[in-house]
Amino acid sequence: MAGARDGRLALALARETQMNIVVIEHDPERLKAIRNELYLSVLYGNRVIAADWDYGELPDYFANLIVSERVWLGDDVHLPMDQLARVLRPVGGVLLLGSTASWPEGRAGRVIDGLKANAKAAHEVSHADGWLKFTRGKLDGAGSWTGLYGNNSKTSSTADRLVKGPLGVLWFGEPGSEHMVDRHARSVSPLAINGRLFVQGMEVVMAYDAYNGTFLWQRKIPGAVRVRVDVDSSNITANDDSLFVAAHDRVLQLDAQTGKTRREFRVPRAPGGKALRWGNISIDGDTLFGTGAVPLANEYGYLWNALVKNGEWVAEADAPEKARARLKTVKASYPRPDDRAYDYFKRAGLHWYPINTFPDWLPDFKPSAVSDTIMLSEKVFAYDISTGDLLWEHAGKSIPNISLVIGGDRVFFLQDDVNETERKEARDSVRGSIEGGSYIPEGEQKLAEKDRDVRRVVCLDAKSGKAVWSRPYDLTGSGGTKLGLAYQDNKLLFFGHYSNHDEGPFNKGELSWRRITVLQGESGSLLWSKPLNYRRRPTIVGDTVYIEPRRCDLATGEIQKRTHPITGETVEWEFVRPGHSCGIVTATPHNLFFRSYSGAIVNTEQDSGLQLFGGMRPGCWNSMIPANGLLSMQEASAGCTCNYSLRTTVVLKNKPQKGHAEWAVFISQAATKPVKHLAINFGAPGDMRAKDGSVWFSYPRPNTKEGRNAFANYGIKFKLGEKGKPEVVQSDWVGKTIAGPDKPWLYTSALKGVTRLDVPLLDKEQAGRYTVRLGFAALPGDTEGSRVFDIKLQGRTVLKSLDVAHAGGALGQVVLREFEGVEVVENLTVELVPVNAKNAKVAPTVIHTLEVNREQLRAANE
Repeated sequence: MAGARDGRLALALARETQMNIVVIEHDPERLKAIRNELYLSVLYGNRVIAADWDYGELPDYFANLIVSERVWLGDDVHLPMDQLARVLRPVGGVLLLGSTASWPEGRAGRVIDGLKANAKAAHEVSHADGWLKFTRGKLDGAGSWTGLYGNNSKTSSTADRLVKGPLGVLWFGEPGSEHMVDRHARSVSPLAINGRLFVQGMEVVMAYDAYNGTFLWQRKIPGAVRVRVDVDSSNITANDDSLFVAAHDRVLQLDAQTGKTRREFRVPRAPGGKALRWGNISIDGDTLFGTGAVPLANEYGYLWNALVKNGEWVAEADAPEKARARLKTVKASYPRPDDRAYDYFKRAGLHWYPINTFPDWLPDFKPSAVSDTIMLSEKVFAYDISTGDLLWEHAGKSIPNISLVIGGDRVFFLQDDVNETERKEARDSVRGSIEGGSYIPEGEQKLAEKDRDVRRVVCLDAKSGKAVWSRPYDLTGSGGTKLGLAYQDNKLLFFGHYSNHDEGPFNKGELSWRRITVLQGESGSLLWSKPLNYRRRPTIVGDTVYIEPRRCDLATGEIQKRTHPITGETVEWEFVRPGHSCGIVTATPHNLFFRSYSGAIVNTEQDSGLQLFGGMRPGCWNSMIPANGLLSMQEASAGCTCNYSLRTTVVLKNKPQKGHAEWAVFISQAATKPVKHLAINFGAPGDMRAKDGSVWFSYPRPNTKEGRNAFANYGIKFKLGEKGKPEVVQSDWVGKTIAGPDKPWLYTSALKGVTRLDVPLLDKEQAGRYTVRLGFAALPGDTEGSRVFDIKLQGRTVLKSLDVAHAGGALGQVVLREFEGVEVVENLTVELVPVNAKNAKVAPTVIHTLEVNREQLRAANE
């Protein structure tokens, strides 16, 4: 409530609704009267508060409704439209002002123009009968996450342009871990669309306001749970107004705002036909697609339900034979099947892993044929959502649940029904493609015929279900039992849903066989097939395929490059997952998101390096969802025994007030010598890419020894062999104004007390000429004469008696000194020689930045 006279409107709204109400009033006497009025109500401090907060302090998007009691009562109140537009929730948030008939001419127009200019979203405006109503719509540039991999095309990305660095916390809270499936189960991802966040747990579906975390609804639905989605696909999808939840053989269409059932769809079944469960689920426009999957061996929670009857453990003789040993073990620790026992089952994965024989949870380390644990469907079908009519169905043998993908008004999937003639046709096609250069062979060519993965690729018209094309392909090395598909720009990609604990084999080159195969979507002709040595299910963003830890071109498979910020050489673009390695990568055009112990963020727009969001555990498959203009990180630590302090959902958004970027660790394994350009930011907590493209490396280098196994101690490393008594100085740079430089963040950290640095620039037998620039600034409390020192380069004094505080002047400006033509063989030596150090009361030297630019490179003996 933007302004109130006595708070009665707030009380009336609180009594008639379930809203939480914040009254903002800046007049002290009026605020006192409002609080006195509200104190008489039990609602104050519970659902109603009154404060004199500055509007600029209010969080983005938090208000679903904005009203003004003072405006309604006719007071002449100035309302900051820029701030009100900012805090109004997108996608349905309403600002409602009354008594506008008495406003001066032109005021309504100015208010409306101010709201439009600052909403940065679609909007609706109505002004009639003395009421002005402004409704904020979808944010400009916001995207949606409607399925397990973001969209029907399963790219694991969204086009959301608002989820970009620097990111900061918008809200945190429910859902917590109470209803969530065990972390190792690889359950479904959250969905985020049209301002809502949907989360599925253990046969529970929940909905929240994506922008402020307000709880919307919760439904208990038996069978609404899906595990091992890496091999069995998801069971939920959504559009703007509905959530679709598959449970057993049906899908419930739920109203997105209320959770009430709108319609029900069933897996098509002819009289006397086989009963199938609903497998894959997708929406394209007004069409719901599904597959009829082979039923699981048991329902979720089977083991608990088999061992517990009427609140007691069953007798050992009454337990399933395979579960008797488990029952005996559990009873020894938990004499009664209470909450502690139930939580143990959850922690140990006993609610989910006995329900079926799933493909191996750990990664594949060699090309393999399809195993009999593959999760399969026997039909594909489509429904008209608006009418509930079955549009078509396609029967097929052995359709992998994770293979169905939709793109370009077509449905693609695999079938395992090729005959010997077709197998030979596929093998001959590979040999021809090898000769033509579109197929790059690897070790899979040496496999026996029985070990090769030859399957049929089927393309159907999405509207009619009629076959467009169908071809056998040799897809050996492209995923085997875990082979999945994605579609982008009329290209159909085939790859493995690989994950988990493979950093050792990867670094040894033992995953070089992992292949991506790409077909042309319209005809099915091969575009390229290459072994690309990747660790995770790939992520596609525009014309780029992220194949952890590198990326390649979608059209050709060529590895993409970058310019190394130190050597200037063209090297492979790369990132790293230094911590726990399970989980896939999600993405926007500006960022990558993944699990690395905690949450990990790579800013691809700036190519600035790796950032970690500590304290919380992302999921073992996919729980970091960029959509609605936000990064939603679902709580995913259920059952985890690690010490993650934040067992909660956390939502981040772009925080431009944090400046150009945030500290990161730049990732490259390429050589760092010979140095062409090196920029060092002494004392900084991390690396930073400046707006001019240069990367400033922190020193001392960040401690990254907590990386996992082969990726411990990640990031570019160098040592300067500092002498003296160096001490790091750091302060927060956000909001700081420092006179002089265009990069003020460089001068909020420093090394003091250092007297010598040896900077490695060249390899042995190399020499060069460099321009050296040194940057200094007075530290808090410094006075003239407190830090005075000579500067030596390569043992030669180049500047005498630099007094940093004196040189910076009364404004405390940054002091830059540049020296050209410095001859270097291997290392650059920088000395800061204190003057009258014996009389100094503080560390006698300080240095903030060092930047070197190569003028010339030659052999040392030239």
